[in-house]
Amino acid sequence: MYSSAYPVPLTGGFQLGVFDTSVLTSDVTAAPKRGQPSSILAGMQHGTLRGFIPHYVWAEVPRVLADRKREGGAFDLARAERLWWQQYVPLLHVVCVDGLPMTAAAASSPTRT
Repeated sequence: MYSSAYPVPLTGGFQLGVFDTSVLTSDVTAAPKRGQPSSILAGMQHGTLRGFIPHYVWAEVPRVLADRKREGGAFDLARAERLWWQQYVPLLHVVCVDGLPMTAAAASSPTRT
């Protein structure tokens, strides 16, 4: 999976971030240990980062959090889910990616079914 933040700010003084499930679940599970918002969440809260996610990530994050917990993850699942729904989701822009063209690398991936 892939995540990136564009290096050049757009007009308006913010940067774009396109996030995947892996990045967000890691961020959400680490947040309570840090005791303060991650740079991703803080940037979105302060308006310096505009976060985007593909539509499937919206529902995939809670499922992956539950999977990680079942696999022995050392985090509070209820707290992580609450953080996801109450703090991340309202700030993220959900984008439908159905029908978008794939990159050449993704199209030729041997794991593609």
